[in-house]
Amino acid sequence: MEICTRSDIEKILKKHEQKYKYSCTPSSVEMVLKLEGKVAEDYYELQNLFFKDSVKKENCDRHNFCFYEGEQQGLIFKKLEFVETPSTNQFRFEFIFDTIKSNIDDKHFVIIALKSDNFNFHNHVIYGYEEGLIKSVTKYHGSDKFEFREDVIDKIKERKPYIDIFVYEKK
Repeated sequence: MEICTRSDIEKILKKHEQKYKYSCTPSSVEMVLKLEGKVAEDYYELQNLFFKDSVKKENCDRHNFCFYEGEQQGLIFKKLEFVETPSTNQFRFEFIFDTIKSNIDDKHFVIIALKSDNFNFHNHVIYGYEEGLIKSVTKYHGSDKFEFREDVIDKIKERKPYIDIFVYEKK
């Protein structure tokens, strides 16, 4: 199941860029807004606000999903956290995968922070899955190329004991 194809993603996001080195969180939200047809291809309002000191949210860092929770251009975003149960040392990967698949089945993209070769973490937009694979796309600061991944399941397992994803509902 894919919400859209790689080709569609490349067409819609061809001009999108991560404008600043550490603005992957607002960049990933902007990618979803563009894929959903909510904003124009030259929309960078969230990244432009990223470094303004006057923009603050209590108990939340700008690098965190919680900073962007709430309504953004007609989509209502919320952060979901998955934490290992300390008493049993169990981590329910199936619940995370089911949550991702359910959102994709509802034709909603999912944003997830994955370990990166270039940084500690980098946000990816999940756009599809098939048996044994979850598919994502991202774009790094300073790059005009997309990075498409199909090893998201392995990357999620590297994040244990804590994983958060960013999902949304349409208003």
